[in-house]
Amino acid sequence: MEGIFKIIITTSFYASIVGLIIILIKHMLSNRLNPKWHFLIWSVLLVKLIVPFGPESPFSLFNAVSRVTDSPPVTMVYEQTYPATTPTELTQQQYQPNPSQNLETQVQQTSGLTSGVEKGLPYIWLFGATVLMLWLLYTNFTLHRRLRNSQTQVPEPINVIFEECKRRIGISREIEIIVQDTIETPSIFGMITPKILISPKTLELNDTEISYILLHELAHYKRKDLLTNYLLLGLQVIHWFNPVIWYCFRMIRRDMEIAADDKVLSVLKRGEEKEYGKALLTVLESFNTSRFLPKLIGMVDDNRNIKRRINMIKTAELFKSKKSIFLFTGVLSVVLLSIFLLTNPLTAKDPYEVEETKVYHADTLIEFKNPYVGDASNVGNLISHLPYAEFRDGMSLQTENNPYGITVKYDFTSSDIDRSLFESNLHNNALVIFALIDNVDKIDFNLTMGSEERKFHFSREQLQQNFENDLREYATDRSDFEILLNSIGLKFQINTPKYTPAMSSTPGIRIIAKYKGTADEVRYSTPSGSFLSWHGKVSQLGSSTELPYDSAIYWSPLDGSGNYVELDKTSGIPVYVSVYSYGAKVAEKQLLIHNDDVGFYTVKPGHDVLVGQTIDQAISQAVKDQGHYRVGEVATEGHILLDTEVEDGVTTAYTIASFGYFGFENGIFTKISGSGAIPTVITFKQNEYGQYIMLTYQEPMDGAGYLDSVKKMFPERYWTDVFPEGNRYLGLQQQQEEQASEYLKSIGRTATVQASHVEKKLPQISVPASNTLFAKYTKYDSFLNTCPYWIGSTETIENGERYIYETTQSKTDDGYDLVSFFKSKEDGTVVQEARYKIVGDEPQLITP
Repeated sequence: MEGIFKIIITTSFYASIVGLIIILIKHMLSNRLNPKWHFLIWSVLLVKLIVPFGPESPFSLFNAVSRVTDSPPVTMVYEQTYPATTPTELTQQQYQPNPSQNLETQVQQTSGLTSGVEKGLPYIWLFGATVLMLWLLYTNFTLHRRLRNSQTQVPEPINVIFEECKRRIGISREIEIIVQDTIETPSIFGMITPKILISPKTLELNDTEISYILLHELAHYKRKDLLTNYLLLGLQVIHWFNPVIWYCFRMIRRDMEIAADDKVLSVLKRGEEKEYGKALLTVLESFNTSRFLPKLIGMVDDNRNIKRRINMIKTAELFKSKKSIFLFTGVLSVVLLSIFLLTNPLTAKDPYEVEETKVYHADTLIEFKNPYVGDASNVGNLISHLPYAEFRDGMSLQTENNPYGITVKYDFTSSDIDRSLFESNLHNNALVIFALIDNVDKIDFNLTMGSEERKFHFSREQLQQNFENDLREYATDRSDFEILLNSIGLKFQINTPKYTPAMSSTPGIRIIAKYKGTADEVRYSTPSGSFLSWHGKVSQLGSSTELPYDSAIYWSPLDGSGNYVELDKTSGIPVYVSVYSYGAKVAEKQLLIHNDDVGFYTVKPGHDVLVGQTIDQAISQAVKDQGHYRVGEVATEGHILLDTEVEDGVTTAYTIASFGYFGFENGIFTKISGSGAIPTVITFKQNEYGQYIMLTYQEPMDGAGYLDSVKKMFPERYWTDVFPEGNRYLGLQQQQEEQASEYLKSIGRTATVQASHVEKKLPQISVPASNTLFAKYTKYDSFLNTCPYWIGSTETIENGERYIYETTQSKTDDGYDLVSFFKSKEDGTVVQEARYKIVGDEPQLITP
């Protein structure tokens, strides 16, 4: 239901834009379109409503419009927090999913996690559409019943006039005329068995006026207006909530009447136009507009449109004399509007797509293999076969002393080439040169762009870090050199660039190899650490493994037993990656992971390393955004990612999620509101910066429909994970406690952190007195309402200052129970207080 409603909202939004633009164009071309094309131009809107998603085009007007389907348009950015525990205290068990809460016992806590309004909107729409549809069916049924009871015999002269009208307009089908007193306005209705309705009052007109009325109704039938009207009714049922669509449909029906007039005028003899106009005015004066009967198409119209129709009749000769011009204008308008309004905006470009300005040809380039940079002719010819050769403005060689180098000058002053690709393409050029010229150690590219200058420097050592083998070795063999060139299109997508085993939300650094070319398998190996997969549970893959292309893999500094391995902190930890297609290696590179002295493992962004937002970060932010609970000091979440699926650019995340607000109760930083473990399915779409935009957030239904809704949300292979036996979701609480601990650390506060319930001692007074004091009095007193209902304290932040609310119980001098409420600053200064003496069942306020 939610998916259907979202499509309808999106369609309605875009169609509203189309409708408003059509109204504007029609106003601009008011006298340059004949009535037929004023009506036909609306076909663009109808097509948009029926087929909302057209082909992508750079000409689409919607390239300038934010996509509704990508709402909410808020970029999710979430910085991973790390617990205070040192990595040396941890084992592999700490990042494996370790759920501990029984999901069945937590179902009752799911109520209210998502906004009731948002979840109810699809059903409000369905209710409105159903009511409107039932009303249409009721009016149709009522009309048929009343017509059966009120129709009378048609006079023979009317039948004769009617047959002549059918002949003139070119209709041979049998169409029934019904004389009745239910509908006063001449009308036509019925798509399968069309009927023309006239009233006894119509019979009082002269034969000419009657013939014009019948011709007008027959024109509607000839033009298929009945079918159009039924289509409009169906679309109005779907888009009943959109006033713009209703207004556009009203305009369509007005243009339909004018187009029917134009059709009648096309079969009249010269000079009859004025008589038809007079007949139209006579009908307007003689008949009242019927109450809204949506299935009828009648000749009578509102006064404003009648004026338009009369003006059109006056200029009918102009439309006939310049028919070809109006035809050209109409066709051109519909074609252009279709190009701009029936096409979809271009899909955002894949941020991992490798772009080059020129293809590198192995057979050509390997001919320039040379051990010496001093061969200026060879170096010059090589550079002439690389991208940007046509912009080369000079070259110099440094061959006297080590390090040997090349400086290439380019002049882009008169070029509008994409400057954002300079660094990437020159990096690739340098890679090719280092492979083919054995003793070159550095390359400088100096670019001139008018008054602007840019310089790019590359060293052999810098580019060599991306490859296990010496770059020069690749150029000794044509097939190896082809692998090197292919490797230009191999990048690493890193979604956890900074990792420590203390992180419980991921088992390691997440790596996905992205290759521009055909690939079906990726092989990984490393001399240090191990590889893991994570599909609901962590699986050991050892120090070398092979996976299907585009699969995620996790590198961990721990071995299979959860122990740290000896790591080289000087040169980095290499991860060797080879890409295969049909069993043959097509590309290879290495990824370096660095280890600092405080236990963090990092991957630095670079030309070959693309760091975007992690799916875990996106899920974390999405869960927090859904937390509609009593607000505490800090929002936390915990989630277990069972798996992700990617289809048509949409990532579906299957998770178990929990939300919690933390605040102080009795000096303990605890979860004061939130949810239990909820099976949740979230869909995302990545933007051009690699960040995830949430599309949908789905939770199971509460109550009796819970189990069935979970099964509909999750593929069967995950049912054992979302319907666990026993306590399995302690990991969710641990994640929330870690985030709460980080918050305390950020504000310099030390306190016990626990997600579980804090034990509370209630005041020892009678039940009636307790109800009066903590239910009745607090209802209208915000101070009392903020104070705890137990003997203890809570804390709040008000206008940036911390206040402590405390409830105490003691005895008065005369032996009665005394319940006191205090609001204090951190330094102990009391800013507000109230004391109640409990006399029997009645709390009595003690005034100072």
